Amino acid sequence: FSLQKTNEYRLYERVCRGEHENTYSPQQKYLFCQYHTNGHPYLLLQPQKLEQLSLDPYVIYVHDVLTDIQMEAIKDIAKPRMTRSQVFKDTEKEVHEDTDFRISKTAWLDYDEHGYLQSMRLRVGYITGMQMRDVELMQIVNYGLGGHYGPHFDFFTEPGWYLSEEGNRIATSMFYLSDVDVGGGTAFTYLKILVRPRKGSLLFWHNLHSSGDLDFRVNHGACPVLKGSKWIANIWIRERDQFRAKPCHLTDNHEESLKFKNFG
Repeated sequence: FSLQKTNEYRLYERVCRGEHENTYSPQQKYLFCQYHTNGHPYLLLQPQKLEQLSLDPYVIYVHDVLTDIQMEAIKDIAKPRMTRSQVFKDTEKEVHEDTDFRISKTAWLDYDEHGYLQSMRLRVGYITGMQMRDVELMQIVNYGLGGHYGPHFDFFTEPGWYLSEEGNRIATSMFYLSDVDVGGGTAFTYLKILVRPRKGSLLFWHNLHSSGDLDFRVNHGACPVLKGSKWIANIWIRERDQFRAKPCHLTDNHEESLKFKNFG
């Protein structure tokens, strides 16, 4: 069995190659770009350049969020701690393993280590309205030449892994800390969206339906870096206390994404 032979992996490769960039989506006419303040005082004098990529599921791309000085400082903190990235082998036992499915290096940073890290965490809350108390440590990832991460989900599929803590990963915030010469995009496999890295920008999306169920439509992967180096910073937001930012609806709305659960 080879991951490269699955329908999911083939689609991921096509999205990475840009074969679906001109494909029409019915929701495209409702998407727009704007100077975004979210009604927050911090952003009123410095509105963010927000680009909507999808409304359902919610995916946005916010440009020019970080400065070069901030990004270089964060990379300098992370570089001495970088180790090979792993994936979960057993979520219940917290067992990790190396795999060719994911080729990169990773470091984990606490927000108290530097003011820039705290600023990034707070900025995500200002832009999205999410409550930023229940977040995981910041994950810094470096993809060298040929580095990639095949199609996957950010949410946990085993309830035992998250029910006793702050809930599942309701949303992902991904900062691009570098440009990439060739390749290195983020491919949303089933949405057929390719996001090309832009230094200093923020990519944000919801991982769960408003009902709290897993949204299998946000399957995504890191496309191979063909030239250059790619740096990102991930902040995963947990679902506890997010009832204002993303209210839980009484009706279930997860059926629309179930067809992607076992696409294979």
